[in-house]
Order: sequence, then C-alpha cells, then structure tokens
Amino acid sequence: MYCDQVHRKLGLGGSAEVYDTELAGLVTGLSEFISFVNQHPEVYHIQLYADNISAISIASNPKPQQGQLMAYIFYQKALRWLDSSPHHHLSISWSPGHTKIRGNEKADKLVKEAANLQSQFNTTTTSASHRAHEYMLTKWKWIWIWRN
Repeated sequence: MYCDQVHRKLGLGGSAEVYDTELAGLVTGLSEFISFVNQHPEVYHIQLYADNISAISIASNPKPQQGQLMAYIFYQKALRWLDSSPHHHLSISWSPGHTKIRGNEKADKLVKEAANLQSQFNTTTTSASHRAHEYMLTKWKWIWIWRN
C-alpha cells in the first residue's frame, strides 16, 4: 500500500503471488483509510486505486476462489464501515500500471517486496493452484513424451 503519508508492507511469505499481495494491499489500504476517516469525520468518501483488475473484482465479490481470505476480509471491513453511516462511500478504481502515475510505481515496488516477507501463512490458494497447475503440466508433458 502506498500514499504520500503512509507506506506499508504486509508479508505473505515467499509462496505468495503478486496477485495475493495486491489483494492484501487493498485490505491494508482500506484499513488505514478507515482509521484516518474515523479520526476525521468530515471525510466520508474513501477512494482506492489498484492496477490489478482481478484483485478489484474479487474484492467486491468474495465467493470461493483464489484470494478468498483477503477478499473476505476486505469485503467485511468495507461493509462494516459503509453500514456505520449512510454518508459513507467507497470507490475502487482501476489505474493503468507502469504509466508514471504518482505513487503507482512505488506501490508496485512495495507489493513485490512484500511478496517475499515472512508470514504466518504457509502458502496462499493462488500459489498452491499455480504450483499444482505447473506440476500437472510437467507430468502431462512427461506422459505424452513417454507414450509417443
């Protein structure tokens, strides 16, 4: 997560994918801004930006899928804050990556660094799915070569 006043890195362990850290960044950003807004009641609108459309989509629809834990946490925090006042509004917008948008390159750098920080999680669903896919592909290629 990055903004001019706040920089946070949340470790998800070496097995996390960048996608996982994008979701974690949305959760961390939302948490930080909710804390800020709670101290500044004149602010009622939180605007988050991310350059990962998949992370944005899953954050608003926490059905069982990759990134489910972070999506669920985000969804619950967002609902709790939105339900606390009829004046509260939350927007999540896509911003194009690698286009020199202020803060975006710094945020991407923090996300990549955070992907390798220690975590209490052994792995993420995204990482496990990726490894399983790679394993099956390798196995399939070996069987194909062996049989032909």
